[in-house]
Amino acid sequence: ADHAQVKKELESATKIRNDEHAAFLVTDKDDKEAAETVKSARDVLANFYKDNKLVFTQKSHQPDVAAGKAPPPPPATWEGDYGGKTGESQGIVAIMEMVHADILKDIATAKAEEDASQKEFDAFKSESEKQMKAILSEKNKKEGIKGEKETSKSDTQKQRSTKKGELDAVLK
Repeated sequence: ADHAQVKKELESATKIRNDEHAAFLVTDKDDKEAAETVKSARDVLANFYKDNKLVFTQKSHQPDVAAGKAPPPPPATWEGDYGGKTGESQGIVAIMEMVHADILKDIATAKAEEDASQKEFDAFKSESEKQMKAILSEKNKKEGIKGEKETSKSDTQKQRSTKKGELDAVLK
């Protein structure tokens, strides 16, 4: 009964562990795809701004003005091609880099948790197998003792029968 109980617990733990591992594989795949997608999007944005010469640094638009002279008029608002909000692009790329780093950190944390869970399961499995082996060994030992006692009982009954037969013969 003890062996059956330990075996049942081990089978239950094995099923739970297999389910956890399957879930880890799915989420790990999803996390890796998400990290690759964010990295790709970040690279596309960075390359867009680089290719269109939309620099991430801000330049001072204040011309050198001599003392006592009026500054030049401000530039026209919509002059030339639209360049987007280049100042905000740096923030977007930085945010995407942080998201990518967070996803990679989550992947590492999930892997560490998976490894710890597997290590814990392996220890439980090893202990359960030792316990089942000990139970079987004890069972075999007790069955051996039982067999010896049954043989001893059978021999004693034969001896009694033989002694009774001898006694009956003497009495006749």
